[in-house]
Amino acid sequence: MLSYRHAFHAGNHADVLKHCVEVQLLRHLARKDKAFWF
Repeated sequence: MLSYRHAFHAGNHADVLKHCVEVQLLRHLARKDKAFWF
């Protein structure tokens, strides 16, 4: 992915969706008693 320009691509709908899913996943994992790795 040599043509990736962060200033151009950051904040698009896919990036926002990715972060929303990541936050929900981490919240779910944090509720468990066991530790998790990511």
